[in-house]
Amino acid sequence: MSTDTDIDLSQYLNVFLEETKEHLQVFTQAMIDLEDADADRAAEVLNEAFRAAHTIKGMSASMGFGTMEHLCHSTEDLMDKLRSGSRSVTPEIIDVLLDCSTKLEALTSSIEENGNDAIDISAVLTELTSLLEKKEIGTEKRIKEKQGKAKKGQGKKKKADNDEDTAQRTRTTYTITVSLDKSCEFKGARGFLALNNLAALGEIVNTIPSQEDIESDNFDSDFTVLFAAEANKEDVKKVLMSVGDVEKVVISEEKEEGDSETGVQCTEKAEPGPKKVKSKDNGKEKEEAAKSVRMSIEKLDTVVNLVGELVINKSRLIQIGREHEIEELISTMAVVERTISDLQYEVTQMRMIPVEHVFNRFPKLVRDLYRAQGKEIEFIVEGREIELDRIVLDEIVDPIVHLLRNAVDHGIGLPEERERLGKSRKGRIRLVAQRETGHVAISVEDDGKGMDANTLREKAVKKGLISVEEASKLSDEDAFKLIFMSGFSTAEKTTEISGRGVGMGVVKTKVEELGGLVEIQSTSDMGTRIMLKLPLTTAIIQALLVKVYNKTYAIPLSNVREIISVPPDSIKTIHGTRVTTIRGSILPLLLLHYLFGLSDAATATNSNHNDKLVVVVVERSEGRIGLVVDAALEQQEIVVKPPDERMQGVTGLGGFTILGDGSVIPILDITTLSLA
Repeated sequence: MSTDTDIDLSQYLNVFLEETKEHLQVFTQAMIDLEDADADRAAEVLNEAFRAAHTIKGMSASMGFGTMEHLCHSTEDLMDKLRSGSRSVTPEIIDVLLDCSTKLEALTSSIEENGNDAIDISAVLTELTSLLEKKEIGTEKRIKEKQGKAKKGQGKKKKADNDEDTAQRTRTTYTITVSLDKSCEFKGARGFLALNNLAALGEIVNTIPSQEDIESDNFDSDFTVLFAAEANKEDVKKVLMSVGDVEKVVISEEKEEGDSETGVQCTEKAEPGPKKVKSKDNGKEKEEAAKSVRMSIEKLDTVVNLVGELVINKSRLIQIGREHEIEELISTMAVVERTISDLQYEVTQMRMIPVEHVFNRFPKLVRDLYRAQGKEIEFIVEGREIELDRIVLDEIVDPIVHLLRNAVDHGIGLPEERERLGKSRKGRIRLVAQRETGHVAISVEDDGKGMDANTLREKAVKKGLISVEEASKLSDEDAFKLIFMSGFSTAEKTTEISGRGVGMGVVKTKVEELGGLVEIQSTSDMGTRIMLKLPLTTAIIQALLVKVYNKTYAIPLSNVREIISVPPDSIKTIHGTRVTTIRGSILPLLLLHYLFGLSDAATATNSNHNDKLVVVVVERSEGRIGLVVDAALEQQEIVVKPPDERMQGVTGLGGFTILGDGSVIPILDITTLSLA
């Protein structure tokens, strides 16, 4: 990375990467939206994409990343033709612009990992050049008319073909005051990016304080720029507001040539001059903006861990109060418990982020997949605003990608196949996030081929995964769960994209590691819906404490469905698995005494001296099972600690927690408990 200035740009690298990723996301989504947009919406979307590319170009130029700057410039050239109407929007153009987005993402990753943008972009540049040189008969008339309205008042035009050359804007001098959020941690970096965004539009005549002071963080929170350009006030304002932590932009102008136009309203937050009527609102908005602060993920995780320690010590003090019957301590801890619960909730909320942070990357993925296969698909995303723990959200990306690939590859058929079935040529895939009690459900559903339970049974038998007798006893719901088995696939042929079932076991494993469940609904020739039920957070959970042969274990409450009592003589053995019958349904049983080597099976079924055995019914992706315990103790809030060396490789244990009395309690991992 090179620069002609004496300023160390490395301190701005993180800010540059953050801003670039945000603008790339805007650009990519705009390209997806552009494909199906009407003329009015297309003009708006193109402007959004152009501003994003232009901002990235300016930032990359100022940081010395020439390859990225060059690609952005060429991308702008093509979008200019779209904006002017000299080229119409076609799938081919969208493909190339999305290729540019992909290459810009690769350049960003290279900068982040290697500190440079040394990546070959010749292929995508060739595609851009080919499109730029390609002549097209006709224009996108409505977009051109939209652009013409924006140029109204710039003078009469003699020829429509020379509009772009003859309609030059009057050069304008602006006085700009930029106000940053007072809590901004990188004022110098933000100021640096703001000035470079302006420099990409025109000439910076002067700044107060000096440009060096601004870039060196040697100013309060406001700075003023004397700026000359042909750009209008709206464009100037937008490139400044695109910089993070810019709270307000106030612009006044004085044109060098007489012009009665006052220009567009550049900000709703403030107006230059003595109009004091807005000062109250401005102050209020500025005060509101100052209430927000940035916090690094590392600091946030530290706060979450500290709250976890508070929860542990809270439980310990409550235990002491009960054991020693200290009424004053008990009553005081009741208040402390409520306060800590409130603190825990607020801290947990701080770690929650909208799912749109990962959902926004999927439209391009789906489009690339279905176009490569010659399919027509409408991709719908719902529930972008639903929030999920950052850790859970990061871990769930790959499973969602796999489900989407399966839906495109094997769920939705070719247009001709769909027509033969009486369906529309265009298939539909929906990615939906919704908040439910205690968890978030993310589902991928398609209106494609669906799955046939009998076909699944036959394939499982053919592959030797189950016997004919076992297959005959499977309900349709259980047959659908066969796709989780290793080596199972419903695909008639292998493709480069996916095979339904090839990686479903991996999806299930990942979701269950997070404490979630996978549910499947499918109807042949109608479609498939796969739902991932995920916990809101994995740091502090509600658990049921159980006693097993004088040892205490914790079971995540999200897995518990009910607690029942069964007589010992109701337990039967079928194909090596102990079962009992509950309300007419067979419930497989797991003897925790025997599993953890605390006693043999015979002793386990008689370890409870009461007439009946206590069974905790839990839910997992394969279905419900019953855990035989000595007693169900109580529900308690626990802090999840990762498995230590002693627990590594122990089936059925997913970590541990510390109770109020200081005892270390294993947490059961319901998903890895084996019935065998």
